[in-house]
Amino acid sequence: MDFDLHVKPTLEQLRSTRSQFKVLVVRVLTTFSKPFQSYADSPQLQHAPRRVLTLKKTETYPLRVTTINEATVEGTIKVWDNIYEQVKRNAESLNNQAVPSINDQLTNARVRGAKATRAKEDSAFLRLDNIQLGYGLFHKCLNLVWVLLKTHQGAIDQLGSLKYFFALLEKTRLANDKPDYHTLLAALMQVLYGVLLEAWRCNCGFSTLDGLAASKPSPEALLDIAEKILSHYTPMDEHPKPKGSGHANEAEFSDAGSDDSDVSNDLEPPSAGSSIPRSNNPDSQDPLDDPAHQNIRILLWDLLYVAELVRAISDGDWGRIEDILGQLTMMFRGAGSNNYSTELLHFVRNIKMVWGDDFA
Repeated sequence: MDFDLHVKPTLEQLRSTRSQFKVLVVRVLTTFSKPFQSYADSPQLQHAPRRVLTLKKTETYPLRVTTINEATVEGTIKVWDNIYEQVKRNAESLNNQAVPSINDQLTNARVRGAKATRAKEDSAFLRLDNIQLGYGLFHKCLNLVWVLLKTHQGAIDQLGSLKYFFALLEKTRLANDKPDYHTLLAALMQVLYGVLLEAWRCNCGFSTLDGLAASKPSPEALLDIAEKILSHYTPMDEHPKPKGSGHANEAEFSDAGSDDSDVSNDLEPPSAGSSIPRSNNPDSQDPLDDPAHQNIRILLWDLLYVAELVRAISDGDWGRIEDILGQLTMMFRGAGSNNYSTELLHFVRNIKMVWGDDFA
């Protein structure tokens, strides 16, 4: 694989992601500000489809429960043999057929281990080559929010850290490394929505959002304000601009924390605000001298990726998920979550270099 060709997002993908982020920012306004709810169905304020799934309803065949221990490589091989026996499949019927297998990262690792132990078998069927692995989207969301919690939790007295916001919102049960997914996701989205609503109030050009609503702005005008919010409250415009190539020269700096299988509990995440230089001039008006402002910008940047991933899954738009795969890979790798970043690299390689367009 080549980082520039296969991982780094293309200019088209970056433009699409920025467009989706703008819609997310406007959606906060249309959802939580009553005067703007009439804009919610405006065609200009909908997510632009990239590659929406058009799958028909598939037939399913539930399998019998077995007592095979699949927590080992040997057990994984026995599980697959048992599955083939139940569905009456053999080497003659499957030797040249691809079998998609969508799992969590740990299961995928065991299947790869099983393939390694059978690497010298004569047929593709016995080598388990027909099993094509992919990652489960729920596991991706689960590990992503855990990662961001580990990275941005900081301390209660650090403005812009998650612990600060959780204390402000009186959120509980979020102190351990791996809290309940739905509880954590709801808390993170509440932080995102609250900060974005305040950003709307500060950047709408009126003293209140009601004043903006009274001016009857067009959907395009709302998107322009959303663009301004993204430029001011996220680091999106701080990356070098692309120069003519198909790929943008953008470096993902986002830190993150752990996932459910590969990062030990002794990993020390960077404290929120720890890398932000503090000005010697307490009266400085430069945003770069404001650690809280800088913390919030980086936090919002990461939370927008969570919101876009969750929304794209809900919309069934695989193209939008594919647009941010490279960014998510870099986020996990920057966190030290090596197994999950490697899992995504396997997946990106399969999409771009192994599977054909029809299969991918």
